[in-house]
Amino acid sequence: MATSFPTPLPAWAAAGLLNAAAPLATYYQDLLQYIENLGTDDEWRKLQVRFKNIASGAVSADDAIVTFDLTNITGGQLDSTWTTGDYTTCEAKFDTFFTSWLPSMPNYWRVSEYRWYKQKFNPLTESAPIAPAITPDRIATRSLTGSATSMAPAQTAITVTEKTVWPKHWGRFYLPGPDAGDTVAGGRIHVAAQTALVNAAGVLYSGLAGSDFQVVIPVTQVDKVPQRSLVTVSSVQVDDIIDVIRRRRPRNALSRLVKP
Repeated sequence: MATSFPTPLPAWAAAGLLNAAAPLATYYQDLLQYIENLGTDDEWRKLQVRFKNIASGAVSADDAIVTFDLTNITGGQLDSTWTTGDYTTCEAKFDTFFTSWLPSMPNYWRVSEYRWYKQKFNPLTESAPIAPAITPDRIATRSLTGSATSMAPAQTAITVTEKTVWPKHWGRFYLPGPDAGDTVAGGRIHVAAQTALVNAAGVLYSGLAGSDFQVVIPVTQVDKVPQRSLVTVSSVQVDDIIDVIRRRRPRNALSRLVKP
């Protein structure tokens, strides 16, 4: 189940990719939509959404995190500067999206923070393609708590796939849940939950694009050739398969029985 957007593509998007600075530079016709090859001073933002586990006995290590990469477009060009208004515009749209998911999110999960980090590419000569960002540029607290009461294990998740025009450069994020009530026989996700989520994700991404913020996938290599580009997300997809995220397994056991 997929939702596509936006139509038509923004003026700054184009087909193909050319990076003359890359070793064995190659022109990839009709493979990628891209924001023109970025210099080492060009920035975008990574949004880290933190889900706090508020179940009895949970510790901070039990929290879940999902991330999004976003660009700010001004006058058809990448804008590396972000104002407070830029952040709050994006946060309002994410608030709407996550609020729509609360009925399917077990009530021991809470969206607690938005953390924004500056991101930029390193030169092709460096082994690490993206410069590390340690200190958040902004932290915004939230208190959006799931309302589902049919409990699902903390390791379960429903996946939103971020599709681009080239399958080798897709993204995805894993929402805590779904609630056990959103599943059907065979352990699959109910089509109603799929539909609600893919529609909400489509509204989120289209709304961001309409306000000149685009969700992107960073590209660091193409066919093993180093690259430094951002691929626009052109559609989202939600499958009926429940994923298991092992790192979300609770760290502490509240009960342990041993025999003999």
